[in-house]
Order: sequence, then structure tokens, then C-alpha cells
Amino acid sequence: MAKHYCVTRYTSTGLTGGIGSDDFNPDNRWIQTSGKVVHEGTEQYIEMSPHYSKPFAPPTLPPNIETPNAPGADWFVLGEADESETCPPALDCDFGNLAARLDEADVSIAKQDWDSETVFQPTLQWRAERYLLAKLESNPELIDDDSLVQVFYSNMRESTVALFNEIERKIELLDTVAASQTGQYRSNLDTIFSRQLEIAVLDSLLFDADSLESPALEAEKFELVDEVAGLMLENDSLFALVLASRATAVQPLLTLNNSISTTEIFEENEKTANDIWLRTVALGIDTLTQEQFDLLDTIVWQCPLMGGNAVYKARTLYLMEVDTVFYDEDTCEELEERSAFKNSPEARRTFRLYPNPASQSVTLTLEKSNSIPFSLVITNIYGEPVFQAKITAGQSQFTFPVRDIPSGFYFCRVYQDEEEAFSRR
Repeated sequence: MAKHYCVTRYTSTGLTGGIGSDDFNPDNRWIQTSGKVVHEGTEQYIEMSPHYSKPFAPPTLPPNIETPNAPGADWFVLGEADESETCPPALDCDFGNLAARLDEADVSIAKQDWDSETVFQPTLQWRAERYLLAKLESNPELIDDDSLVQVFYSNMRESTVALFNEIERKIELLDTVAASQTGQYRSNLDTIFSRQLEIAVLDSLLFDADSLESPALEAEKFELVDEVAGLMLENDSLFALVLASRATAVQPLLTLNNSISTTEIFEENEKTANDIWLRTVALGIDTLTQEQFDLLDTIVWQCPLMGGNAVYKARTLYLMEVDTVFYDEDTCEELEERSAFKNSPEARRTFRLYPNPASQSVTLTLEKSNSIPFSLVITNIYGEPVFQAKITAGQSQFTFPVRDIPSGFYFCRVYQDEEEAFSRR
């Protein structure tokens, strides 16, 4: 960490840690464990090695579960630096929503007319919609400021955007369950930390104490140790009461989460991560069943720009069992490369797929009929074929089944004489 300053950034989706430097190296990596994040490498900007470090907020009790496979994880802390140093030019240093207002970006999200011009547009659009709906719900006076925003708010109220936002809000409220016990628990923790510091001071004094000074110092130390032990026992009882209250509060959340009908991979990821978190960490459990681990394993290796923020939530849970590193830059770049056209402009043909998304079948329609046969190949985000078929010469429309293909993002590619003619997500 030499020659670096650490930064934190609050955004609509949580807390992001970053690293700043005057030098540049391409080998950054972020490691996240149970709501904490550490950084290795020397990349300069947050967006070059992003990692979501506050998947569920505020933190649960205990604030963070220490994972044995990833020791030494710590929060980033701000150093002594002004805003220009802690927020490089590529970053927006607007902390929070201090002056609630609608800006051009908000209206563009409401109009749904912005385009990232990447394969990640559906996920980015959904994340943007969740942000805007949360902003409007927190500041209802903004809803009437623009007619398009009014339409957006009305349309979103029954969508997965609204349902997952509601679950996220109610997860945050779990921190207020059994408020008196929670308050006493935290107060005891503060006292424990204070007494541990006093014990450390006494230990240092005992190191140099003579035979006349030692008895009094030892007596004072043991008195503090007894106090800490008593507070820890009291906290065990308090935490049991908090968990019992949470167990009751978690059930309707599980029911709501499991009732959500999903059609996109980022929605299904969110649903899965919520379910596992509510059945584990929310109830003070820091281990996973094999089934839970296997479900998380299908999420954690996805590009977060495709699989959504739930990828980060899933990794938080996954790292309770396995110590590993996720290289998002490589994963996302490979995904973009696989989604790009590889043919010459004159070889491309206009076509469309409908319905999209689909659960039973999809129809591919060409702008004009083809004079020679084509090969249709459907691949997943890893480039693995999941469906192949032949399109005969003269056929301008072709319907193929997808009911047996798991929910997710796929790429439709059409080849002519083994050369890719066109593709579509």
C-alpha cells in the first residue's frame, strides 16, 4: 500500500472502496469478505478494479462475520487528503442525496432512451431503474416534477424493480428488530473494546512493574477481565433474543422474495442471493449447505455488469466457505469480445428476435430471405453452445425452442459457410 491513499465512496448502491496513486499497474484485485473489502495491486481508479463492499446495509449483528479463509480483511479508511486527492477526476464525489432534485440523467432513465452501447445494457438499465425508483420513493415530492417521471413511477410500482427495492429496505430494517436488546448489545461492545484497551495498557505496565507494583496492577487487570467476560456472556443472551426476533421478521421476507417471478439472469441472481442471505447471515449462521454453495457457485463467476450487483452479494456469502479471487476485468472483457461482431460490414444482415426475453420459444426473422443455408448457434456467456440448428435456403423466419435452456443471457449467432454473418444478444 506504499505511495497509495485509500478512498471510500457512497453511491446509490452502497459503499465502494478505491485506491489512488500516481503510478499505474494493471494487476489490481479486490477481495471481499462479509461486507469488508481489501485491495491488492496498484490500479489507480476505482472503476478499473471495482468491487461492491456493502451488499447489505446497515451491517448485521455481529457487524461482520470473520471468515477463516480470508484473514486480515479491513475496511478502507480515508487518509489525510483533500477531495481532489481522494476523488480522482474520473470519479463523482457527490456523497449521498443532500439536495434531492431530478437531473438530466434521472429523466433519461425515466424515458428509457439512454444506451450504454454495450452488451450490458439490460443490467445497467435495471440498476438505473432501481436507483431512480428508490430516489423517488425517498423523495416523493420529485415525482410530480416531470410527466415522464410520473409515468415511470407508475409503471415501476409493480415491477421486479419495486419488489427487490422493497426487500432491500426491509432487510435494512432487520437491524432495528429488538431495538432495546440491539442497543444494549452495542453498548456492551463499546464497553468491551474500551476495557480491552485498558487491559492492554495494564499489560504494558506489568512488563516493567516491580514486585511492589505488580499485585495492584494484576488485581485491576483481573477485575477488568471479569467485567469483559460478564459483558460477553450478557451479549450472548442478548444476541440470542435478537436472532429470535429476526427469525420471525425474516419469514415474510422469504415469502415475498420467493414469490417474485424473474425473467432475467440479474433478477434470478438477486432472488437467489437474498434467499441464501436471509437463511444464513441474517440468522447468525456463517456456514452454507452444499445446495446453497452450489447455487452461489453459478453466480459468483459471472461478470457483475451482466449478472448485476447480486454477483457481489453472492461472493460475500461464497467467501465464508472458500478463499478465492474474482477477476472481473478479464471476465467482463471476454464477455464483450464474445458479443461483438466479427464479420465484415457487407456480410451483416438485419434480423430480430422475439419475444425477448422468452421462456418457451423464440422466432428469428431476417429482413430478407437467404439464398443459401445458414447455421444458427446459441451460446451462453461463457461462449459454450447450448443450441444449434440449420436454416434452409429461402427461409426468412425460423422458430426454435428455449424451454429447456436455463434462464440467463445468451448470444444468437448465424453463420454462413463457417463465417459469422450476424449476431444478437
